[in-house]
Order: sequence, then structure tokens, then C-alpha cells
Amino acid sequence: MEVVVASAIFAGVLLVIVLIQNMSRQAFTKTDVHAETFRQAANGVDHIRRELAGSRVSLEQTTADRLVFLKRPESSVPVVVAGGIDYSGAFSNITRTAGGDLVRFDGARNETRRLAVLGPSGAVRFALVGPRLLRVTVRAVIEKPQQSTSEITSEIYLGNQP
Repeated sequence: MEVVVASAIFAGVLLVIVLIQNMSRQAFTKTDVHAETFRQAANGVDHIRRELAGSRVSLEQTTADRLVFLKRPESSVPVVVAGGIDYSGAFSNITRTAGGDLVRFDGARNETRRLAVLGPSGAVRFALVGPRLLRVTVRAVIEKPQQSTSEITSEIYLGNQP
């Protein structure tokens, strides 16, 4: 009889331990998905901000989901012409691919670089919202099969755009 009681107590304690371990694993998975979503959105915003520093946006070619810009020449001394800094060169652009990657195409080097993973439901939007003020919205949606989905939207305003 004592063996049955001891076995029942042991089984109950073991069941509680297994339930606690499963709950902590689920909480870790959700936290991991949220952290990855935040990291990808922050990467996208940071890369866009750095790419546009010292660049000139082409309003004629930019659409809501594709930003076209000219980088300032990479020489240490910018060339100044009558209209300001010389931005002659190849256009570059930032856009989202069908697979959900945020990419930059460098027209001068003819190469594409992935900046962030926004996910299949993610998006990037560009809008000129005022005189010389560009709004950039980055939405990252990370979906893990049979786990959870996390979404974050980051918005920045970049001043001094043409």
C-alpha cells in the first residue's frame, strides 16, 4: 500500500515538473519570435537610414514600395557644382522582394544585397509627407510553423530630402 501511495505522489510531482517545463518552452519560443521580428524591423530601418545618409532621393522614380536614390560619390571630397553636390552616377534602389526580403540594388556596382528579412507578409513603404520630409515605414512579420506569429511596424522620418 505504501508503494502505491509513494508512486502516486511521485507521478503527480513528475507531471507538475513536465507541465512547467512545457510552459517555459512555449514562453521561450514566443519571446524568441518577438525578438527576431523586432531585430529584423530594426535592421531594415537602420540599413535604410544609413543608405540614405548623404544620398539624393529621385522623386520621379520612387514609388510607394520602391525607393530610388543617388549615392554621393564615395571619394573623400565631394564634388561641388553650381547646383550643389554632384550626384552623377548610377541609381540605387531599396525594395521588398516577393519572398519578403528587404534588398538594396546598387546600380554602380550592379549588385543586390539583402538588408533584412521582413517575411512574406512584411512590407516597406516610402512617402514624401512634407517639403523635404520622407516617411519610411517598415513592417516585419515573422511566422514560425506551429508556434506563433509576431508583427512589428517601425516608422521613421528622414529630413532634408529633395
